[in-house]
Amino acid sequence: MIVLAVSLALATPPIAAQTADNGSKDDAIIVIGEKLKRWSAKLKKKDGQLVCKIKKSTGDAAIDRIGCDAMTTCFPSVYSEENIVAFEALPKSERKAKQRLLNKQLTSCVFDSRATMIDELAELRAAE
Repeated sequence: MIVLAVSLALATPPIAAQTADNGSKDDAIIVIGEKLKRWSAKLKKKDGQLVCKIKKSTGDAAIDRIGCDAMTTCFPSVYSEENIVAFEALPKSERKAKQRLLNKQLTSCVFDSRATMIDELAELRAAE
């Protein structure tokens, strides 16, 4: 069975190294991305709900929430009940390859979700 406690310390995918001179949205994106590089958390199932337990905080609750929201959104779509049943039905020899594929899908989903949320937060902060 796939263990539900997932620990992710995902490196933030490369962010375009655009640095504006005026404390712009681009600067905020870079700062948020850098902080998320050091962030990590664990997902657990508690009372039927996914719970994100932060292991290493960024020190910024809004940025921490980006990491947790991305994980709690992506995990159920990648590790759906259907995928778990299919995974468990595989011969042991094929499980590692399938696990790598599911982890790759999870990572991709988390990066995409994070990018959207980083952009939204950066826009809010640049407007302040």
